[in-house]
Amino acid sequence: MATSILPARARPAIPGPSDLALFSNLRKLQENQLHFLTHMARTYGDVVRYRLAHLTIYQVNHPDGAAQILQGNHKNYGIEGVPGFKTLKLVFGDGLITIDGDRWLRQRRLVQPHFHHRQVATYGDMMVQSTLDLMEQWRDRRVNELPLDMNTELSRLTLLNVVQALFSMDIKQDAAYLDKLTMELAELVSVRFANPLYPPLAVPIPGNKKFIALRDAFDSHIYRAIRQRRADLAEGREFHDLLALLMSAKDAATGEPMSDKALRDEICTFVSAGSGTATQALTWSFYLLAAHPDAEDRVRREVTALGNRLPTVADLPQLPYTRAVIDEAMRLYSPVWVLTRRSLEADMICGYHIPPRSTVLVSPYVMHRDPTYWPDPERFDPERFLPANTAGRHPYSYFPFGGGPRLCLGKDFALMETALVLATVMQRYRARLLPGHPVEAYTRAAGLHPRYGLLMTLHEV
Repeated sequence: MATSILPARARPAIPGPSDLALFSNLRKLQENQLHFLTHMARTYGDVVRYRLAHLTIYQVNHPDGAAQILQGNHKNYGIEGVPGFKTLKLVFGDGLITIDGDRWLRQRRLVQPHFHHRQVATYGDMMVQSTLDLMEQWRDRRVNELPLDMNTELSRLTLLNVVQALFSMDIKQDAAYLDKLTMELAELVSVRFANPLYPPLAVPIPGNKKFIALRDAFDSHIYRAIRQRRADLAEGREFHDLLALLMSAKDAATGEPMSDKALRDEICTFVSAGSGTATQALTWSFYLLAAHPDAEDRVRREVTALGNRLPTVADLPQLPYTRAVIDEAMRLYSPVWVLTRRSLEADMICGYHIPPRSTVLVSPYVMHRDPTYWPDPERFDPERFLPANTAGRHPYSYFPFGGGPRLCLGKDFALMETALVLATVMQRYRARLLPGHPVEAYTRAAGLHPRYGLLMTLHEV
């Protein structure tokens, strides 16, 4: 239900730049999205109204407003019709990322039990073994002190872990192929997101042709895996992976299982979101630790205290500082840097009137660096997230996985994976930044990435 609405004559004007700046705003946004959103928040306050070409945006920069949009009055804020929605549908079809309302609720209830903490914990040993296998591939580069792009390496690793959790089979070659497809698709999606005037997919320009070819290749691969699984099941083979769980799930209302198309859409969602979030959290954690040797030493002392053995899921409660490093990395470089919704009815947010059918935006990146809630916000300080220092913090001053009913379903998977991978690597290696190599965050539809990669050399502890 919408908050009480003031009559028009009593409504305070929402601050923001002149409507005449509609094209200059779009240009500035395209030049540097993070700088533009931060500038709007710091200049105009809790709620900002501005034009972007034909769009009117309401940017909400206060945790109370974010809580109202994502949780308290979430039914008033849908995703259908938001800028970029049609682009997401082109990739994810009718997966959880792109559906809304009762349809989303039914699908979420169908899928959510398979991401329970106990189920996710069963993948821990696989994640550690995958990390060991990857480190073995690094041996020659380590011996010769040759740099490697940690962002690319970690993307390969997290994609492999997601694929193995889905299909429980040795498909390293397939995982590398899917990783390449998803990275190239993400780049094309980001281009479409950054330009709201990008031609529809039916227009046969080179970018659209490449998009269709990549999506078709991805679909072919996924549908082939689904067909193979159905054939294996018909022969009496048993599986205990995510695909098996999804194929056994039945709609509570109809009793119907998921169709091949529904399975494809959810697999696409898990592959993209599950890999991307963990990759970014790991990439920025390695970068920040390399830049802050004292914090790196503290993490190493913590993981070394486990003894001469590999870390396990059961060890994670004994690694509070390691987890704090990951949380602080996600504060500074949030995997979800912006969330956009469309209001169904009028509402009041932070004292301002939001009209119906309005595009409403909240940015975790902006709020994670707000000095009101984060003293010296640009400083890397993992101690912010140690248990003794988190009491009383507004829950929506930090929300790297979104919030409310649409909180990222793979949150536990990503956090467990990030901690296990970081601990496993830190037991054996110090990663050092390549001198002179620039590290700059840039926005893609799927999160924040180092624009020029993250070149590092590895040194044995």
